[in-house]
Amino acid sequence: MRVDAPDALRASPTGGTPDSGRPFVGRRVAVWALCAAAVLLGACATPPRLEAPKVSVDRVSIDRMTNADAQFTVVVNLVNANERAIAVDAIDAELRVEDVAIGTAHLAEPVRLPAHGEATAALTIRAGWAATLLAVAEAARRAQTGNGAPPTVRYGVSGVATLDTGATLPFSRAGEFPLQRTGPSSQ
Repeated sequence: MRVDAPDALRASPTGGTPDSGRPFVGRRVAVWALCAAAVLLGACATPPRLEAPKVSVDRVSIDRMTNADAQFTVVVNLVNANERAIAVDAIDAELRVEDVAIGTAHLAEPVRLPAHGEATAALTIRAGWAATLLAVAEAARRAQTGNGAPPTVRYGVSGVATLDTGATLPFSRAGEFPLQRTGPSSQ
């Protein structure tokens, strides 16, 4: 004699129950298919890799010299080649003048670079009197041994720019800028 289980306990060949109207296996397949589709769409939506902005030193100048200190400005150019805006959160730069360590400058506030755009940042460096005198003495020595050309001051700037993503970009430049004369000129 054969005993039949009640309809609620009997399973269908697809894993569902007769009264549910939907097989359990079909639901699992649908869930897995949706998960796979979400992963594939997520992979397609990954943003393109950002290209690092170009950081370069445009110029260095002496803003003022007093009997207590000197103030220098380092102007940095930033160029963004990306399709989206980028923020530069920090710039730290060290200045050497006539191979004398003058000081370190920090970006006062973040700089926002528009997509395919440019920006400049001016960094101010205050130098102590001892470092300034050493650098000026070396520049004066070189000017005396020159061939009558206008005196110049040699400099070197090296530093790191930090993006809002945490990436760091080193930069450096060496060059010369003209020594500004004040007071009456000797002819």
